[in-house]
Amino acid sequence: METGRYCSFAIQGPDSLYELKPNPAKQKKYLALQKINEGSQIAPTVGEHDANTERFLVSTRGMLHIEGGWPKDIDPREPDQLNMFRKKVERDENFLGQLANRTAQSMGVLNQNLSLDIYQKYFDDYQENVSSELPHATIQAVLRDPYASSNRWAANISWHPDERNKVAVAYSILRFQDTALDMPPTSYIWDLNNPNNPLMSLNPLSPLCSLQYNFKDFNIIVGGCYNGFISIWDMRKGSTPSDTVPIEKSHSDPVYRVQWLQSKTGAECASISSDGTVKWWDIRKLAEPIEYMELMNKVDGSKLGGTSMDYDPALGSSKFMTGTEQGICLSCNRKAKTNAEKVSTPFVGHIGPVYAVQRNPTHSRYFLSVGDWSARLWMDDLRVPIWTTPFDTTYMSTGCWSPSRAALFFTAKKDGTLDAWDMLTQQRLLNLQVTENRKIGLIALEVHSSGRLVASGCTDGSVHIHELSDTLSLLQPNEKTDLLTVFEREAKREKNIDSRNKEMRLKEKQASNRPGSKDGGRISSTAQRQRS
Repeated sequence: METGRYCSFAIQGPDSLYELKPNPAKQKKYLALQKINEGSQIAPTVGEHDANTERFLVSTRGMLHIEGGWPKDIDPREPDQLNMFRKKVERDENFLGQLANRTAQSMGVLNQNLSLDIYQKYFDDYQENVSSELPHATIQAVLRDPYASSNRWAANISWHPDERNKVAVAYSILRFQDTALDMPPTSYIWDLNNPNNPLMSLNPLSPLCSLQYNFKDFNIIVGGCYNGFISIWDMRKGSTPSDTVPIEKSHSDPVYRVQWLQSKTGAECASISSDGTVKWWDIRKLAEPIEYMELMNKVDGSKLGGTSMDYDPALGSSKFMTGTEQGICLSCNRKAKTNAEKVSTPFVGHIGPVYAVQRNPTHSRYFLSVGDWSARLWMDDLRVPIWTTPFDTTYMSTGCWSPSRAALFFTAKKDGTLDAWDMLTQQRLLNLQVTENRKIGLIALEVHSSGRLVASGCTDGSVHIHELSDTLSLLQPNEKTDLLTVFEREAKREKNIDSRNKEMRLKEKQASNRPGSKDGGRISSTAQRQRS
């Protein structure tokens, strides 16, 4: 082939270069080999086994020794014998020498108070940056129901207002008509230093659905029972209720929430029940309620069953929030004249019972509600939520705000998970699986006033105590101001959307009545034909 010359291609048949025909003799000798699959492992083969030992029950006992060590023949309750023994010891010749040695040692210890304080903090105002720390929670204790075989729920939890290690737990079954006749009604007060055995028992006439410590007298506990009773306990008097509301004046359904009110005496409390009433009580006279009101739906006048309640002293002693079985949150005013005026504002949004409602601890105009598959944030001036969590695949059972972090709130779900939501980022910071079995759900949730400990009550009767990290418990710089900015921005957005929808509805109404429109034009043409 010459370079640059035009190439001409043509179709041509194949050329046989070599032909090898099969050999029948060799083909008969061919045998197909059977394949065998084998595997080899260089690492040694090991086995993994686990075992769960039976629970070992222990108890703590102590003895208080006040009088000191006395000889066996000396009675500490007899002053004469004590004085005679003291004089005998003081007359001993070794007494003065021993006293001088002990005095020298004591003076050396006392003089250490005059030395330099090596524990002085020079940077008290320094705030450690915890923003880089990942949010987490560590288990501190698990409080198990002594009557675990009865399948009771840890229905409600109340922390001691002054002592960090004490918590009261109400045990009951809140499923409708699922309470066994032989179920023990006993509830307990626990000490976290000894989580194996309860510190004290509370013996009501019916299982407790709710309870709360008194803010002023820490020895007083109020409890709401499954049969509608309200009982008062004075822990100085024992496990039996010191007073109980008469049956004719009590609620007719389970008391899902009891709460102390801010008053001078600290003796007033309120209760809410699914019988549709809210009642106020004075524990000094439980023969009848001070006042009561019925939860009514202003639209159709039907009665609403109460499931949750929140009282915020910042808004006054008369205003409170309630959640109902019908998914409606109500803003109520106790001092209104008529029952219709007491229920002032309904907030409709949930498609199931509202299991928790609580106002923000720093910005009281905004409140949280938990029900169905979501948690919602509301503002008093709007009838629609300003923010809603994404719909979850599992039913939410309760929720609450963090007392120490204004922008943080928690939600508990029926699959045993605990979620922490941050409103500054509007994201979920923590998703904690509290129970090992997802069929065991969370039914109660309470955060300690310090914001560090959170108690979760489960449907198997256990209470899990978790300690939160600094990211979830310490107030962030400018958190309150930033949270208010977020609330105002979301509220303004909802107001703009609401005003825009009103304008669109007004324009559609005007367009439907204008001549030349689809309806208005047809009417106008008919009228013109009648005139002609």
